[in-house]
Amino acid sequence: MRGRKMLVHGREYFCVVKYSASFAGEQLQSVTTSVSKVLQYLRRLSVDLSKPKARWTETQIRNKIQRWLSAQFMADLIHYQLELKDGIGICNSI
Repeated sequence: MRGRKMLVHGREYFCVVKYSASFAGEQLQSVTTSVSKVLQYLRRLSVDLSKPKARWTETQIRNKIQRWLSAQFMADLIHYQLELKDGIGICNSI
């Protein structure tokens, strides 16, 4: 392993970077699970918004989506588009 001195939070430290395949695999699994959950929530929301009795404001919808995207990396990985069609909100992930 090789290391070097780096400035971290205003102090100099000797830093060593190590790659762990098992840790990377765990991280990938965690991110994949989170993405899958958020996409599932967005699909359900889209179905709910298409129902005739859906009465949510744009702000309520955006707040709900922002909560889902607040998990680490989600806002970087998932983008959505909110459209109004025939007076009904439609949410699409892109």
